Amino acid sequence: RRWKHAPYWICSFSNNQWDIEEELGSGDLAQSSFYLALTDPRTCATVMLLDEEAKALSRAWCLFEVLQTCLLSQRIPTFQGLLLCTPSGVLNKDDGQSGGSVSIDTAIAVAQTLKNLRLEEAAATNPADKEMIDALVERYPGKHEAMNRFVRAQIRNALRLIKEKHNETFVKLLMELERSETGPLGQTAFAGGIPSMQWKPGTTPDIDAASASAPSVRRSPWGWGSMGASASVAEESSGDSDSEESDSDGETMATALTASRSF
Repeated sequence: RRWKHAPYWICSFSNNQWDIEEELGSGDLAQSSFYLALTDPRTCATVMLLDEEAKALSRAWCLFEVLQTCLLSQRIPTFQGLLLCTPSGVLNKDDGQSGGSVSIDTAIAVAQTLKNLRLEEAAATNPADKEMIDALVERYPGKHEAMNRFVRAQIRNALRLIKEKHNETFVKLLMELERSETGPLGQTAFAGGIPSMQWKPGTTPDIDAASASAPSVRRSPWGWGSMGASASVAEESSGDSDSEESDSDGETMATALTASRSF
């Protein structure tokens, strides 16, 4: 896949953390590492890693990246825009797989957070950085609310894509399950009712002649056998008349049954 061979610029790894002021342009946003990376001619998209609370969007420098991504999307037709990435996949990119493989729960959780997004509340470690970024956003048509709408549009498109992909999967599975329930003659399996998988209380299971001499078996309310035992043969006391069954010759009948808790 192409993404495996594509280079990624990751701010936390690429910025010199021992000289962060210079990395951020020393007060000139156009010289900041964020701006230089985003406007590089080789840059084809902005990848934003999101948890369910979308905490990345609570940071002012991410607001700056959103603004530059919005501007690049307007200027460069081939720019792929803002990609919302989660551990289960890319939410808003249809590559034939992502839309159908990402977690629905994650997508809904992110959407619940972003529906009330207020990027104007994003914070920065250095208050001067926030003031500088907010001032830049205020010069953009629509200001902060335009940025909020831009991000919400991405998650809205993601939900539509995921809904379409999963609907296709649901329809396909339902059709396959319906076909599997129909026999070769067009008859639905178990048309006469689903057969019982247990004996009814008070009935005698079929036994063969070889078991006629076996000791008696305690009968549980679920049938023959001792509840919770693998080898369920049990000796009965002579005084417990309800636990014994006799055949027509008066001989005690029993069989070794395998009991299971699944009943």
